[in-house]
Amino acid sequence: MERKDFETWLDNISVTFLSLTDLQKNETLDHLISLSGAVQLRHLSNNLETLLKRDFLKLLPLELSFYLLKWLDPQTLLTCCLVSKQWNKVISACTEVWQTACKNLGWQIDDSVQDALHWKKVYLKAILRMKQLEDHEAFETSSLIGHSARVYALYYKDGLLCTEFVCNCSVVGSLDVNRCNQTTGQCECQPGYQGLHCDTCKEGFYVNRTSGLCGPCDCSPHGALSTLCSSSGKCQCKVGVTGSTCDRCQDGYYDFSERGCLPCRCNNRSASCDALTGACLNCQENSQGDHCEECKDGFYQSPDATRECLHCPCSAVTSTGSCILTLGELEPKCVQCKNGYTGQNCNKCENGYYNYDSICVKCQCHGHVDPIKTPKICKPESGECINCLHNTTGLWCENCLEGYVRDHEENCIKKEVIVPTPEGSTILVSNASLTTSVPTPVINSTLAPTALQTIFSVSSAENSTSALADVSWTQFNIIILTVIIIVVVLLMGFVGAVYMYREYQNRKLNAPFWTIELKEDNISFSSYHDSIPNADVSGLLEDDGNEVAPNGQLTLTTPMHNYKA
Repeated sequence: MERKDFETWLDNISVTFLSLTDLQKNETLDHLISLSGAVQLRHLSNNLETLLKRDFLKLLPLELSFYLLKWLDPQTLLTCCLVSKQWNKVISACTEVWQTACKNLGWQIDDSVQDALHWKKVYLKAILRMKQLEDHEAFETSSLIGHSARVYALYYKDGLLCTEFVCNCSVVGSLDVNRCNQTTGQCECQPGYQGLHCDTCKEGFYVNRTSGLCGPCDCSPHGALSTLCSSSGKCQCKVGVTGSTCDRCQDGYYDFSERGCLPCRCNNRSASCDALTGACLNCQENSQGDHCEECKDGFYQSPDATRECLHCPCSAVTSTGSCILTLGELEPKCVQCKNGYTGQNCNKCENGYYNYDSICVKCQCHGHVDPIKTPKICKPESGECINCLHNTTGLWCENCLEGYVRDHEENCIKKEVIVPTPEGSTILVSNASLTTSVPTPVINSTLAPTALQTIFSVSSAENSTSALADVSWTQFNIIILTVIIIVVVLLMGFVGAVYMYREYQNRKLNAPFWTIELKEDNISFSSYHDSIPNADVSGLLEDDGNEVAPNGQLTLTTPMHNYKA
């Protein structure tokens, strides 16, 4: 099936399929699958695998992902972290999930700490400690050797060895390492620090790996989900937002605002757009426009559900190359044909033009055909002019009819000769009347023979030249036919001569063959041709001394002997 016919058939099938019910669609697919071979089934399997697999954690907003993750137990969550980096990133960023996991272990936690990674580590450490307790591996022995703080006294109570209370405030995070609340032990922290000993970063701060100090996250209030950031200082961005502080749109999104970023509307024909205006960049599949909603010049939008841009069936040689598809039509129509072309696809020659090597050329009839009575002017397939006017003839009306000549304005007029009369006047006589008989009034005894002879000789010369120039097709065909007949007769004569020569050779070969045996007292003859008893043997010997007797006896004469047979 030709490509164009196949596309038409496929469009019709698609329109019919879309009009079916779900049950009818399923039955149609079942029937097509039963008719498919191994190649088609493998193609179907590969495409279905792509269509059915969906990473919902990647596609859904983080809020919905966090809501779904809350329904999973911690052990399942840890297993999900192994699926991919994206899953591990999303699960590790869900603070509420890990806080709930810690609470379920019986921990009293500080809800103000919104670091999801911190609570995940706490949970993992608690699980490890519980496992060690079960395996009796949770006990550690510590030595006081190298203790940094001063020990004022040791107390032993209820089996525990204790020292005097020491603040142990962070050198970096506290205002004074030796000043703390004697009851709670809380140190006075620097801005951005928190904790009992001011050794952790506050919410909205992270540890700068270069300086080792707590620096602000600076998460964008429009693009970030919260003011928290990871240990590397990266904020948790909304869908479509990127950057370490979530301050710009990622590729495929635009219009950064308090709502975040909007996805590009490119009709699945481009993966990126202008970050400010949303105008699509690098439209694919022969499309163009701010949203890749239009087809490029030379393409049209298919009428089926795919709405893909197909190449116009319009040649740049015969048209502008552009086409349109009218509502309700299945085939496009060229917008504008070039001069000499017509038809829906500009693939036909219009009136007044003919096809010359697939190109429409204007008819060369020199204005000798009436376009009203004969709109085509010439034959579309050969360019031969139709119904030549103005006494013209020929393939392109380029010749005058017999008996006509061209005047100084290139018009075909009757051929006439000026002949003087005895009275001194002149008359016009057509060439046809001069070739038959001369009018009586024109010629008489008073007309000088020399003048008359000159007139007729000029006329005869003109007629001869015209006759040679205006040889008709009929005369040409007669000449060709005569030449063909002469060639055929010569070929037949040649074949006859060959045949006669071969017959002559055959007869010579089939003549009686005689054998002469010479002995001392006689000569014997024998012939292979027994069917010719009276064969003429006179030609056997060319010597003049050999004679054949009337009874058929051969006499062989030599200078010394005379033999007979």
